[in-house]
Amino acid sequence: MSKSKMCDGCKAVQTAKKVENLEAFFTLHDYAKNLIDGGEYEYDGGNIPDELAKQWPQDGLWYRIKCKTCSQTFTMWFDVFDNKGTFKKGK
Repeated sequence: MSKSKMCDGCKAVQTAKKVENLEAFFTLHDYAKNLIDGGEYEYDGGNIPDELAKQWPQDGLWYRIKCKTCSQTFTMWFDVFDNKGTFKKGK
């Protein structure tokens, strides 16, 4: 199986092995939305209706972006009940 080569922009994306609270998750979510606003990435799925999730979060929140140059995906995930999550390369 061949792997696509990640572009320089994706190599610079700041991921997080551990997201320790909902506030940190939303900080990363804003970061991902800024990447999309920059034009190099696009929304690739998720269940976060922005304002609603901050007031009434679901059990598990996730959001994915995809690079328009090399097709690399980045997924953020947060379990509201366990208060933990990640922001990583891939699905």
